[in-house]
This record gives sequence, C-alpha cells and structure tokens, in this order.
Amino acid sequence: VLLHLAANWCHWCHVMEEKTYHHPKVVQYLNQNFIVCTEDHDQRPDLANKYRDYGWPATIIFSYDGKEIFKQAGYIKADDFLDILKKAKTGKLTLEQNQQNQPSTDISDKEQRVNFHAIKKDVMSGIDIQAGGFNSAQKSLDFEMFEYALNHSNNDTLKKWLEVSVKNSLQLMDKAWGGIYQYSTHGDWQHAHYEKLLSVQARYIKMYLWYFYLSNDSTYFRAALKNYDYVKRFFKKKDNSFANAQDADLIKGEKAHDYFLLSDLERLKLGLPAIDTNAFTDNNSKMIESLIYLYAYTGHKEYLDDAMHAAEYIMKNRKREDGFYNHSYNNDITVAIVDQIYFAKSLLLLYRTIGVERYAEEGKKLLDQMIQKFVSANGVMSYLPIANYIYPDCIVSENIETARILNLYGKIFHTTEWIDKAKDILKYLLSNQVYDKIIIEPGILSLKEEIEKEPYFGLYMVKDMSKKNYELHRQLLQVPIFYFFNYLMISMNVLKEKEDVWEAFDENVIVFCTSSFCSSPMRSGTDIKNFVYSKF
Repeated sequence: VLLHLAANWCHWCHVMEEKTYHHPKVVQYLNQNFIVCTEDHDQRPDLANKYRDYGWPATIIFSYDGKEIFKQAGYIKADDFLDILKKAKTGKLTLEQNQQNQPSTDISDKEQRVNFHAIKKDVMSGIDIQAGGFNSAQKSLDFEMFEYALNHSNNDTLKKWLEVSVKNSLQLMDKAWGGIYQYSTHGDWQHAHYEKLLSVQARYIKMYLWYFYLSNDSTYFRAALKNYDYVKRFFKKKDNSFANAQDADLIKGEKAHDYFLLSDLERLKLGLPAIDTNAFTDNNSKMIESLIYLYAYTGHKEYLDDAMHAAEYIMKNRKREDGFYNHSYNNDITVAIVDQIYFAKSLLLLYRTIGVERYAEEGKKLLDQMIQKFVSANGVMSYLPIANYIYPDCIVSENIETARILNLYGKIFHTTEWIDKAKDILKYLLSNQVYDKIIIEPGILSLKEEIEKEPYFGLYMVKDMSKKNYELHRQLLQVPIFYFFNYLMISMNVLKEKEDVWEAFDENVIVFCTSSFCSSPMRSGTDIKNFVYSKF
C-alpha cells in the first residue's frame, strides 16, 4: 500500500504528481502491484502529524499487513521511485516499527532538571545570531522562538537575534499583494517558497504587532496591516470564515518565480494561483487571535467584528459531541487536538476583549472535554483514537500548547485540575524519551516558566462608566504576553479575590496584580508600557 501525503499549495508536491506519478513505467508498476492512496495533509491532521518530517510531499509504503516499510519526505524522481517500489515489493525494504511504544513519564526530578537545561542550551545554540531564524537551510520566523526571545529581551544575545530575525523576515513579504511566503531556502531570506498559508499570515500579524510594541518602529505596524489586507482580499469568505492557503504555483509543477516579480495588474492578466477554500478550525482560530490584536492596536472595530463573526461561524458549524472538528467536508474524520487548543485560545482572548461570559464558558467546557478525551497517561494524543484506525501519537508541539492553555485557564479560573494536568504534561515533555526526539523546542522553556509563577492580572477598574476610556482598555489588550489576563471590572462583576483592591480607589484606574501583589495605580498607556517593560 502506497500513501502519497501532499499539500495542495506545495510546489514539490505538484512536481512529483506531474513528473513521477504520471511517468508511464511508474503508473504501470503501481497499477499492477500496489493499492495507491493520496491524501491532503491539511484535511488529515492525523496523518500529517504522524508523517510530518519538515517537508512535503511525504511518501509512505506499507506492507500487506499494515507495517511501515518505507517513508521519506520530499520530491522523488521517477527512476528512483520505481527502484524504491520494486525493492518494497520484493521485501528488500524494512523499517523498525515503534509507533505503539509511548514514552513513560516516570522520571526523577533530577532528570527533569537535566533535560530543562539541555533544552535551553539547545535553543541558544540553535539560533542564527547573524542572519536570524534557526541555524538551518530554511529561514522563517518561528513564533515560539520569537515569543521566548521577546520575553527575555533583556538578554543581549536574544535581543540581537530578535532584531535581526524580525527585520529579515520582512523579505518574505510579497511586495505586490502583501502576505508572507512560508519560508526561504538556501540558508538566507532571498529564496522564498511562494505558498501563503493562513496560519503563517496569522502568526506574522501577531509577531509584527508585538514587536512594534517593543520597538515602537512603525515599520512592523504597517507590515501587520498589509498582511491582513492580503488575507482579507484573498482568504476572507462570504460565510465569515477564512480560506486555508494560496498555491505556490500559477501552473501546477512550474516554478512561479517570475510571476511573483510582477505587479498586481500584471499578475491579474495571467491569472491567480489557486486558493484552497477549505476553512480549517485551527487556522481560523489563529486568525481570530490576530484580528483581536489588530483591533487592540488600531481601535478599528471591523477587525473585532471579523474576529467575532469567525468565532460564531466555528461555534455554529464545527461543533459536535466530541469537540470541534476541522472542516465541513470531513465531518466523519476523527477530532484533532489542534482545533481544540487554538479555539480555546481564541475564546479566552475574545472574553478578555469584550467580557462576554459565553466565550469563557465555552472555553472551559472545551478544556474539560480535552482532559477527558485527549489527555493520556503519556501526554496529549494528537487526535481521538478509533477502533481499527491509526493509533494517535503524542506530538510535542501540541503537548506544549495544550499544557500552556490548561495552565493559563487554570490560574485564571482557579481550577487545580487543569493546572495539575499541565504539570503532568510538562513532566512528559521533560522525559528522556521526548528529549531524544526533539530538535529545538523553546515552548517547553516558556511552559516551565509559566507553571512556576502566577500570571499578572491587568485590572481596569471602572468606578464611573461615563468616564470609561476605551483606548485605555485596548492598551491593556496590546500587552504582548500570552501568560497574562486583562479584566474590565465594574460594580456588577468585581472579582471576589480583588474586592479589597476595588474598594481602595474612587476613580477609574488600572492596576496589575497577582495574589500577593498589586502595582501602583495607572492612568495612561505610558504607565502600562513602563510597567510591562519593567516586569515582563
């Protein structure tokens, strides 16, 4: 059995489909000897996570009894492919099977400390201080690394890396349309792969706005706006959801380098690269977050409206008994953890923005469901298991994101079960078995730091609603920190644990608090920024 796992926006997938899978000898041999399956990796997060190996297409060959005997990422020429097929058929390819062996979490505190410091060392040695990004052939701006560097920008090395990486990432922006290409090759930022993914656009919008907060350089503010202009033009759908991606090729399988050098009008005369109109829950949730930050930084309500409409679309069209599923065309496919994680994040940010309890309650229900259905003894499963189906893996990045959102919700809503689960997941992530298979995971460092401390609550206490400052409320939303919760407190919704703080003031003020500390009162955006710079 042969599985061709590809992405519909991927240039090398198109090349392999055109040059390899249409080669007459390959076609004849496959027809005579194989059952051939092709799947879109965006539509199948279960398969994508299982066979993700830093690039597409992925080629997997199974024996007649379902055992993997070959897997490889990337384009394979027809002659080489035919040789692989023949070796597989004649039993000359073998692959050790260990997908059922889940790692143990039974490790000592000493091992955890060793792994934490080892991970931190790997992160610092894995970044490219001179060119930015990681020390790899592919250049892009990873959000978890960006976030870790932003939170530790008092470190000179990380501050320099952050400045270089963000600046160089602008070279990935399409000069005619806006929008960020997925990555560059050749170890620099000048050899872009031209596909544009919704998730990538959402990521860069948020990063550019957060870096603008830190640097006060309006270049990045404008870049975030230009990015969303592209999204709105090409990805926004009439049903208020967002499409998934735009193809790297105008003509599938042919490099489009010259096309992307053209102006807008010149491109339109030739046509448009195909748009994948599937609206995926995880990527739409990421765009909801970025839209809320656009609202926070601009004050333009249309961004908030777009975010709310997209959230309502997901709640109306993607919900079923076992969670939120990926998109409407695959309602029969198992529910994946990534959709639950990122929608829970967007619901919490919506609650922080407009204070509607329904968003918070939906998020809490989602977390309970995640714990009941996805959290196993050995970490978080990638998707719900089904009898006679591919057994779910525990994907490191998904475990990090799940633990971070469980910990934040737990600290905000005082739910120890969620916090305890986050701690269990961290223990799994610091196990030797996980460490042996990761490369660079700065998210583990962020998770450990968050578990070990309280988040700050930014409380805007409004005693006189006629004097409520909406701009000041938005400036609380601008704080470029995930591990933070802002709250609009009026007489009707005073937090019980903050009643003494509420009673201490007769005017509208902002204070930053933990369970044992509250800042001096703040009355301006400058006060907020000064506190953020000094404490975060």
